Amino acid sequence: SIVLFSFNGISNFKEIVTLKSKEEFDPKMAKWIKAQTSKNSVFLIPIDLKTFYTDVERACFVTFKHCPHNSVDFIEWYNRLKILNKNMHIKNTGGLAIDEINFNYNRLTELEIMDIGKKYKIDYIITSSTTKLKFKKCFLSSKYSLYKLDSFFE
Repeated sequence: SIVLFSFNGISNFKEIVTLKSKEEFDPKMAKWIKAQTSKNSVFLIPIDLKTFYTDVERACFVTFKHCPHNSVDFIEWYNRLKILNKNMHIKNTGGLAIDEINFNYNRLTELEIMDIGKKYKIDYIITSSTTKLKFKKCFLSSKYSLYKLDSFFE
């Protein structure tokens, strides 16, 4: 799928953005999420999980695929991508931007995750299965770990 856009002031995204294809989200974790989490839960996820939203029917903080078409929402979308990129401007486009953001997403500290969670009322985070966090782990698969965040915000 291809998205074309040009926005004054955000020169990194004046080019064609081509999305990398990604396989279906982990079916066992998706089933667990649908059965064990509230439909109102919000998830912080790697931005290349294109089918997460439809597979689990839950909201997520931001995805690369769902780029808004009006300027106000576009700025919020870009700012959320920057947050996952450790608040750095995104240097690349297309698949390289996805790689850049996911690289920095996997480097977010627990404090940064807690700050994002508090500000945006995020309930869960999905990381690679090799990422170890001190949050309560709810589910582990061969690819992903699912952590619950809300106990840290009380």
